[in-house]
This record gives sequence, structure tokens and C-alpha cells, in this order.
Amino acid sequence: MQIHEAMMRSTLKIIPNGENTEEVGSAFILIRPCTANPRAYKYILITANHVLDDFPGEEALLLYRSSLGDNWITKPIKIRIRRDGKKLWTNHPTADVAALYINELPTPPLAEGGLPAVPVAILADEALFRTIEMGPGDEIFTLGYPLNISSGKQGDFPFLRSGRIASFPLGPISSTGGVFYIDIKVFGGNSGGPVYLNQLGRFYGGSIYMDRVTFVVLGMVTQDVTYKEVSEGMDDTHVRRHSLGIARAVHAQFIRETIGRMPRSFGCF
Repeated sequence: MQIHEAMMRSTLKIIPNGENTEEVGSAFILIRPCTANPRAYKYILITANHVLDDFPGEEALLLYRSSLGDNWITKPIKIRIRRDGKKLWTNHPTADVAALYINELPTPPLAEGGLPAVPVAILADEALFRTIEMGPGDEIFTLGYPLNISSGKQGDFPFLRSGRIASFPLGPISSTGGVFYIDIKVFGGNSGGPVYLNQLGRFYGGSIYMDRVTFVVLGMVTQDVTYKEVSEGMDDTHVRRHSLGIARAVHAQFIRETIGRMPRSFGCF
């Protein structure tokens, strides 16, 4: 399976369950192998913390999908995000990141629409960012559901878009706040979508790797970058927000740290 297809199949739309259905977010699913049994694993949903925080109630709908011959069908699955008003997801203390174990997903064979096994190990850390010499101008890819719109009539697949890293420097995290910017316009619904590198023949460390694909999740989209214009009138104040066509992304290092903060699962970790 091609990397782009695997990432598209691993990225899902998430919406509230029955209330305020105009709210929408993007999420992607990773697998975490169990320490006690490497053949077993847990699904982990990754999204922006503000996406889940803004959802009312104790359940959300994850728009899962499966294949039916050459066609794809959407299968909304209820997932529990709170119990007795208490959130069940783990959030990062400083970054807009949320992680949640998902036990409700079916596990059909990949040929029948099952989720690709994208491991948490594909998440970049700060050291890998430096090793592969990420920098301004590098082309990256992102997936998501701008304004609750899907890329086709079947399966509610996300839009795949590309852009370039638009900020410098990218590190160290301690001085950049763990965010970087990409020159791509995003909308409500894009929050929580993965940002990744998929490049054949990348040059770094003084060598060009002609026969190697460099694939790594670099981070996650969290918001559009806007400029607030305030104009004072005689009797009122007008505020206008202008989109700069730039997206803010949180570093995958914080996704790794959030997963590390998740509660241990008996018999697995």
C-alpha cells in the first residue's frame, strides 16, 4: 500500500454524537504494540485537545469506513470520551494534543477496509528532526476535513494537501514552543490532522538516499494563523480577522510525550 493511501485510511472524521453537529475535527489512528504480547496492540486516536474539549456529552462519533467490493461505506462508531463528566483522553500539559485509547474499532482484514498498521514509532522526535535536517522550504503533506467536507462521496476520506515549511528555526523545542508553520490555508475541521514527510531520495548528513523513502509524521495541524484588525468607531469597535493562509502545527515530539502519559493497560503495557 502506498504511504499516502495508508495515511488517508488512518485519518478519520470525528464529530459530536447528536449535539452541535456543526463541530468537526480530524483525527488519525496509530497502533501501539503491547509490551506483554508484541502481536497484540492498542489503537490510539490522536487529535487536537481543543477538538475533544469542545465536544459536548460523553460520546463522540468516529466516522469509520469499510470496503464493499470496489465501494466504500461510512460506518459511524460511538466512542466514549467522558465518563460521569470526567474526560477519558490524555492531553499534553502545554501543547494542544490529545490521545485516547479506542476499543470500539473493529479489526477486519486490511483488504476489507481495516486500518493500516501505522505504529507510534513513526512519530518524529526532536533528534530525528535534526538528523533528517528538516528546514524551511521542505515539502510536507497533511490530511483533514476542511469545513466538514470530505474528498469524495464514498467513505468520508480526508483531503490530502501539500505545503512547505514556512518558519525558521524549527528547534530547539525549548525556544520555539514546539510549533512550526506551513504555507497552507486550513479551516475549521482541519484541526487534529497529521502532518508528515514522504520523500524519495532525501539529502541529509552529506548523503543522498536515492533508493530510500523518508516517511515520518512530523506533527499535527492545530489552527489557522490569523491577524486581528481592530478599528475604533465613535460608538463601537469593529474586529476583523484575516487569514494569513498559514497553518500552525504542533511538533510530533509532544504527541510522543502525550502517549507516554497515557494510563497503562493491564496485560498490555
